[in-house]
Amino acid sequence: MDVERAAFALLPFIDTLKDRTTASQEDYDAVRKQFEIVTASVATATGLMAVAELRPKAVVQEQPESDLLSLLNALRAFQEQEGPSGRSARGLVGQVMQRLEQGARQGMTTISGCEFKKILSDFRDIDEQLLVLIRAQLPNVAQTLHHLDSYGNSDADPVLNACVQEIERLQSCARQANAASLVTFLTGLHSFLSLIIQHRLVLAPRRVAAVEARIRSVLTAFEGWCVAGQGECDAMSRLLPAA
Repeated sequence: MDVERAAFALLPFIDTLKDRTTASQEDYDAVRKQFEIVTASVATATGLMAVAELRPKAVVQEQPESDLLSLLNALRAFQEQEGPSGRSARGLVGQVMQRLEQGARQGMTTISGCEFKKILSDFRDIDEQLLVLIRAQLPNVAQTLHHLDSYGNSDADPVLNACVQEIERLQSCARQANAASLVTFLTGLHSFLSLIIQHRLVLAPRRVAAVEARIRSVLTAFEGWCVAGQGECDAMSRLLPAA
């Protein structure tokens, strides 16, 4: 039978693949072709199609590609329309352009809506993650300062050191998000707490209240900064179809 002959003819090809260190790409191609011969023989003998042939082929929808240079020009025009107030609100447009220009330098000439959406999503995620940290940690710092007079000198140091370490973490995250104003505030707060630890300063209630108020105002301002970033991402997403 043709099926039997085709199956036996496949055996030597399989033997060559037992040692994968010596098998070549040509060997694998030969085995695949021989399998196709066996499959064709079975189909001829039985009148049945191969299982793979019976399965409907998945329809792959290709994402439409847009010219990268055209997108950069659209972003540049959008940035100019924003004016100084738009840039001071968040300034994500320039950062997105830098990301795309980096891709252009690496030979990228087109971009799909999904790829552009992923870039915008990355910036959104950075802002959201930082906002979660800021909302969780800055009020803790304010609370620590508020109750500082209830600690003894030896008890206060570990608590303040923990605050300093957390602020260092927030500084790193803020730099990643290019949140310059927040970085500046956190740097000042870090120095302030370090002085308290080094010199064992006792803060007047009025001074503590002022720092607490400043922390609350910075948190509110940063929330607005994030909202502005979300708005910029939404506006940029409309510059490219399916983004």
